[in-house]
Amino acid sequence: MDEADFNLPELAACVDVVTSVSKVQVTQSSHATRRASKRKRSIACSAIEMSVQCEPEMVDEACQTDPLPALTQRIIPVMPLRDLCHAVQHDHSYSAENTLPKEESPDAPVAPVSELVCVEFEESDSEESDASDSDSDYCIDEENFISEDSDCDDAVANQEDSDELQQENQNWRKENCGYIYEEKKFVVFESKLKELFSRYVICPNCGNNVNNATMTTKGSLGTIESHCCCKPVHWQTQPFISSMAAGNLLLSAGILFTGNSYANFANVAKATNLQIFSDRNFTSTQKKYLSPVENKVYSEHEEEILDEVRNKQVVAGGDGRCDSPGHSAKYGTYSIVDTDTSKVIDFSLVQVTEVKNSSGMELEGLKRCLDHLQEERVVISKLATDRHVQVRAHMKKERSQIKHNFDVWHMAKSVQKKLTKKAQTKHCAELKPWIQAVITHLWWCAKTSN
Repeated sequence: MDEADFNLPELAACVDVVTSVSKVQVTQSSHATRRASKRKRSIACSAIEMSVQCEPEMVDEACQTDPLPALTQRIIPVMPLRDLCHAVQHDHSYSAENTLPKEESPDAPVAPVSELVCVEFEESDSEESDASDSDSDYCIDEENFISEDSDCDDAVANQEDSDELQQENQNWRKENCGYIYEEKKFVVFESKLKELFSRYVICPNCGNNVNNATMTTKGSLGTIESHCCCKPVHWQTQPFISSMAAGNLLLSAGILFTGNSYANFANVAKATNLQIFSDRNFTSTQKKYLSPVENKVYSEHEEEILDEVRNKQVVAGGDGRCDSPGHSAKYGTYSIVDTDTSKVIDFSLVQVTEVKNSSGMELEGLKRCLDHLQEERVVISKLATDRHVQVRAHMKKERSQIKHNFDVWHMAKSVQKKLTKKAQTKHCAELKPWIQAVITHLWWCAKTSN
C-alpha cells in the first residue's frame, strides 16, 4: 500500500463532511425560499382581500353621529385631483357609494397591488378612535394640488392687479358724473371738512392757506365762506337746480315717492345728527314741485291703461275697501280691475262726510268709477262684485245693460258661514263633514259652467 492508499480513508471522511454541510445549507436555503414565497403570497392575498373588503367609507358630516369603528389595516388609493374637485362640486356625491372611483375607460387596466399605498396601524383596547369627519380616506397628490391651486391664485391675483391698474389709470376728476340724480352722494363729517380746508385748500386770490372760514347750513346744504384777503370765497356742498339745493329736492322726492313719511326720516336724522330741512320746507317742496310731477305721471299712465281697454267688451271686477273695519270708517276706496290683464283701470276715493253713513261709501265709489269709465268710452259688459245690498239694487235698476255677477269667493264665504251655523244644531250635525266638499263643488261649478 502506497502513501495515496494510506490517506484514502481520511480523504473519504473529509468528502463526507463537506457533502453533509452542503446538503444542510441547501436544505436551509430551500426552506428560507419557501417561507419567503409563502409570506409574499400571504401578503398579496391579504392586500387583495383588504382592497375588496375594506374599501373606504365616506360619511357626510351632517349625517355622522357614531364614531368610526377601529381598523387594524386600511388600503388608501391615490385619488386624482379632478375626481376630488368633481366630488366637491357635486356636494359630496361620492359619499352615496361605497366603491372606489371608477376609471373613465372600461378597458383601462386595474392598478396592481404594488401601486396601492398601504398604511398599517394598531390601536390598543384602552385608546379610543379619534376619527373625525374632516379626515379624508383618499390620498391627494400634493404636488399637482399645490401647482393647480397656485395657478388659480396667480390668475386671480393678476386679474385683481389689472383691475387696480385700470382704476389707477382713470382720472377721477375727469370722470363724467352724469345727471344730478345719478351722481354718487356721500356723508361727509364736519371734522373732515375742517381738515380739508385747513391743510389743502389755498385761497385763489392770494395763494395762501385759508385760516379763517365760516360755515352756514340750509337744510342739507352747507356753505363755507373763507376770509383770507379782500375777496371772500364761497364753496357749497351741493349743486343747485334753479334756485334750490339739489340735495333738499332729491331727499324730499325720495321720501314722497317711496311712500315714507317725513316724521320717520326726521327721527333717523335726529339720531345721527344729520342736517336736513324742516317739515314746513318739505311740505312746501311737495306742493310746489313734487305733486305736479306726480299728477302728470299718473295722468299719462292712466291714459295708457284706458287706451288698452277702449273699443272692447271689458269683463271687470270691483270691490270697496275702508280704512278701518266696522261702521266707523272715515275714508273708503273703490277699485275696478280688468280681469283679462289684472290691471286697475279706475278707482275712486270717498270720504264719509260725502254720504249719509260709512256703509254708503262703497256704492258712491262704484257710481263714480262707472261714470268716469263711461266718459272715457270704456264699455263694461260684465261686472263681478260682492253681495252688497245697495250695489245689487243699483246695478239692477240703474245699470241694467251691465251683466251683474257675484264674486265666487264672497258667495262661497256666505254659503260656508250659513252651513257652519246650521251644522251646529242637533238635527243637522251630520252636515259638518260635508261643508268643505260643498264649497269645493261650488267653486268647480262656477269655473266650468261658463
